[in-house]
Amino acid sequence: MLVIRNAQLAALGKSAHDAFVQRAAQHLRGISPGNVAQLSEPDLYENVDSAMRAAAEFRLHSERDCIDFLVLSAKSDWQLTRAAGEPWMVAMLDDPDTSLPSERLRLLHDEFTRCARVQAESMARAARFASGR
Repeated sequence: MLVIRNAQLAALGKSAHDAFVQRAAQHLRGISPGNVAQLSEPDLYENVDSAMRAAAEFRLHSERDCIDFLVLSAKSDWQLTRAAGEPWMVAMLDDPDTSLPSERLRLLHDEFTRCARVQAESMARAARFASGR
């Protein structure tokens, strides 16, 4: 009979987590959202690891949800946590009226994208106004 001790399970879990953090960091480097390009490897790994802990707090567990959460975290300058996050973003991820964590994440992504588009349009208008056009 095979006996697996708690310490062995913990080591396997840590190994899988570390491998995922490394894959996710490389994925983020490839698509380069937010400030990822400016981060050193240790800083990127630290941000990914921290964001993974935050994703777990929001009950996001599938690999796709975690990657989507990481991309959104990077776009929001790694502020997508309960402690440091924008209150409206955290509220959307905690929304009790939307039962599936994946759906809450999708709704947040859609709203974040809309807000970013509106902000970019406003900045373009302000620049045109400032230049006298």
